[in-house]
Amino acid sequence: MSKTRYDLLLDWMREHFISFQALGEQLGMTAAGARRHCASQIMPVAHHARMLALGFPVELLPEPRDAQHGRPKLTPIFSGLSQTIHADGQV
Repeated sequence: MSKTRYDLLLDWMREHFISFQALGEQLGMTAAGARRHCASQIMPVAHHARMLALGFPVELLPEPRDAQHGRPKLTPIFSGLSQTIHADGQV
């Protein structure tokens, strides 16, 4: 059975004596945050660039993409504002 990208990344990190604690310190986050980014399909562009600068092979890293946080913003629809009201109060 072939290994996943994440398994290959773990092997590479072990070979280079890199812990998630050490990686998290380099990325400015916790060890758990570093592990979560590495296990994900995408990771923030800035963290991806930093890991490349640290010497990580590009083929072992998740896709660099900044994800949207939370629900998309919706434009409120006020039914009372659907009509134009003039300064004299006329519709």
